[in-house]
Amino acid sequence: NYYVSVFHLNERLAEEFLSYSFDSTKMYLNRNISLAQEVGDREGMTSAEIALAMEYVQAGSYSDAVAIMDKYSAGNVPGKLRKQYFEAAHTLAGEMMFYSSDLQIYRYQFSRRNTLRDSLLKYTSKESYGWYDLNREAALSAKDSVSAREFTSRMISLSEPGSRDYARACYYYAILFPDSDPD
Repeated sequence: NYYVSVFHLNERLAEEFLSYSFDSTKMYLNRNISLAQEVGDREGMTSAEIALAMEYVQAGSYSDAVAIMDKYSAGNVPGKLRKQYFEAAHTLAGEMMFYSSDLQIYRYQFSRRNTLRDSLLKYTSKESYGWYDLNREAALSAKDSVSAREFTSRMISLSEPGSRDYARACYYYAILFPDSDPD
């Protein structure tokens, strides 16, 4: 099917440009949104829109991300897209919490992020890098530094040295335990 081939090609191109070209990623995701609308593919449109919202979050364009994410809830997202939805919503809540200058908004986003994290955990493979990362965050929210350290150590052991995941895990470890060696 031509539509499926073009849609998947745009997805791969958007993913390829993800780390270094916001404009290119946005262009390919918008192409998929338009393409999905043309053929009436609600699931494809939802997936592309949520991916675009996540890209906006990563670019710091929170109002654009919120405009997209406000269209969706866990109940109106197709089952196979719920993990993608929860990842984007969780990341957005975390960023809005972090950059909030108002204590009430901070508390609201903190609570929302925790709820979304708990939902996301249900869709995350147990003992995967992502599972340990979410549990690390939960431990930190609960002020349990012993568990946070163990989860972070597991993230390091599961990631390839030199990879983005490895760098992230080492960063978390260094921030949490500045006087310790992760090995």
